[in-house]
This record gives sequence, structure tokens and C-alpha cells, in this order.
Amino acid sequence: MKAFTDVCESLGVPIADDKTVGPTNQLTFLGLTIDTKNMQIKIPIDKLARLNRELKDIVIKRRVRLHELGLMYFCAKAIPCSRAFLRRFYDIIALFKSKDPKYFYCTIRVTRNLKEDIIVWLTFLDSFNGVCYISDQRWLSNTYLQLFTDSSGNSDLGIGAYVCGHWLQFRWQKKMGQSGHNAGYDIP
Repeated sequence: MKAFTDVCESLGVPIADDKTVGPTNQLTFLGLTIDTKNMQIKIPIDKLARLNRELKDIVIKRRVRLHELGLMYFCAKAIPCSRAFLRRFYDIIALFKSKDPKYFYCTIRVTRNLKEDIIVWLTFLDSFNGVCYISDQRWLSNTYLQLFTDSSGNSDLGIGAYVCGHWLQFRWQKKMGQSGHNAGYDIP
């Protein structure tokens, strides 16, 4: 650490002492506690309690401002697989192309599908202690796994997959095409 600070000093790079932490196994970064000894990311309990309250409020509303979803996105950074339950929110937010900061105060309609995702979040939060483990698994390529998939937007075609020498194929059901591009939510 001393060598680094000496180099910064010699180059004239200012270092804020109040924001500098020496070698440690536990560090709070952007509001999340990262514990490299136990390989955990911890979301503060007060943020989880606030998220629970906010989601309970949102689920009974008809409309919500985009900025009210911020805490859910913050927590999602630390929760593995949480993006699956934000997908519909991302789809709606993608409709807003503006870089104008005022856009965060735009309102969106809280649809039945969004409410279903919020209910999944609330169910999860009932038993979540705020601790997520950092996976030490190495990522494997689809070539290594022999896993390949493809789907067609054409309702006469469908989806196909190849896994370790085995094939899977089926046609889209008519009701799947009615859901738009999120048809995967309707696969039985």
C-alpha cells in the first residue's frame, strides 16, 4: 500500500485519506459489503427492510415512477439470478430513450405481470438474510458443455436445442405468440 501511495504522490495524483482503506478482507463498496474471506456479498438489513416496504407499496399501485424502482435494482446487483425477475421492468424502461434526468420521474403502469414479479421478490425477501455467496465456479463455454439453442419468432417454426448429443425441438404454441417476445415466460 505504501508503494502505491508513494507512486501516486510522485505523480501528483491526489488520494483522499478518508476514502482509502488498507488491505482488508471486508470492504463496503457502493453500499454493499464485500467479504473476500467468506466469499460473500452482504446487502444491509435496513435496505432490505426498506425494499420490502417499497415493493408492498408498489404492488397495490396502478402507476409508479421509474426512480421508485432504484432500490430493487441496487439489491439485484448482489442477488444471483435476480435479473430474471427484472426482465419485464427492463423491457418497459427500454421504451424510454431519453438521457434526460427528468425521465426517472416518468411514471409507468404497474401491469399484472409486473405485480407478479414483485410478488416473487416479496416472497424471496421473506426468507432472505441479505447474504449472497460469491460463486467460485468457473464459467464453461457452450462448446465445452455441448449446449446450443436457437428459436424462431416465426410461429410455424419454434425452438430447438442440442445438448451432449441429444436434440430437443418443439413448435411455439399459438398462445405463446400472444405474449410478445417474452414468450419464454409461458413455456409449460
